[in-house]
Amino acid sequence: MKQLKTLIGASVLALSAFAANAAPINVNGVTWDPSHPLSFAADTDFFTQSIIANPGDTLSGWGNIGSINANSSFCAGCELTFEFGGFTTTNITTGQVRNTGANALNSSTGWVIEVDFEFAGGFANLWVDHSPNFDGSFASSTDGSLWLSAVPNMGTGASLLASAWIAYNPVTSTILFNEIIIGDGYALLDVTGGAAFANFDTNAQLFGADIRVTSQFGTRATPDNIIMNAVTVPEPASLAILGLGLLGMGALSRRRKA
Repeated sequence: MKQLKTLIGASVLALSAFAANAAPINVNGVTWDPSHPLSFAADTDFFTQSIIANPGDTLSGWGNIGSINANSSFCAGCELTFEFGGFTTTNITTGQVRNTGANALNSSTGWVIEVDFEFAGGFANLWVDHSPNFDGSFASSTDGSLWLSAVPNMGTGASLLASAWIAYNPVTSTILFNEIIIGDGYALLDVTGGAAFANFDTNAQLFGADIRVTSQFGTRATPDNIIMNAVTVPEPASLAILGLGLLGMGALSRRRKA
C-alpha cells in the first residue's frame, strides 16, 4: 500500500504542472485558485480548543476559515467552518525551564517550562454553510453540509505533534496547563470524504498525506491560528475533459504534419 501511495503521489506531482495553470476551482461555493504557489492554503479567522494536562486527555476544537490563498472573499454568501476531535494524548514530556524575564515570555509566575505532546487518533471535518451564522460556538461550526473530512496520517508515528512554553511554578513544580504562552502544532491528514474529496485526494504531502496542518496558539500567538496546506486538482471529470482536449490537439498536429 505504501508503494502504491508513493506511485500515486508521483503521478499527482505530474498533474501539479497542470494545476499551476488551472482555472479557479469552485466546490459548493468555496472558490480557490490552484495556481497559487501553495495551491491551497487556508488560514483560520477564529478557533478554540480544549486544555490538555494529562495522558489520556482528548483534544477537540472548532472554528472558521478566514481566508484561502490570502483571499477573504473565497465563499460569497457562505462560510467555511471546521471541527476536530478524538486526538488522545499518548505522551507528555517536559524540557527546559526558563525565567521569563530573561526570555521575554511573560507568565503569571515569571517562569515557563517547555512541554511536548504526542497524540493518537482523531478526525477533522470542514463544513460549508450557505446561511452564514458562525458566532464562535460549536453548534454554529457544524451546521452546514460536509465539505471535507479527514483522519490523521500516521507517517510521523503520531496523529498530532505539539510543543509549547507553558507557565510554571518552580516552588511547587506545577505546570499551569491553562496558561500556554506560545505553542505550535503539526499534523498530516488523509481525506476520507466530503464534497471536495476528489480535489484533495492527491497524496502530495510527506508520507503520502493529502493535507499538512500547522498551528500556533497561546497568549503570545498573534493571533491563534491553524493553517491548512494542500496540493489540489480539478475533479476527475475536469481532468478527463483536459485529456480529451490534449488528444484533440495531438490529432490536429499529426494532420498538419501529414
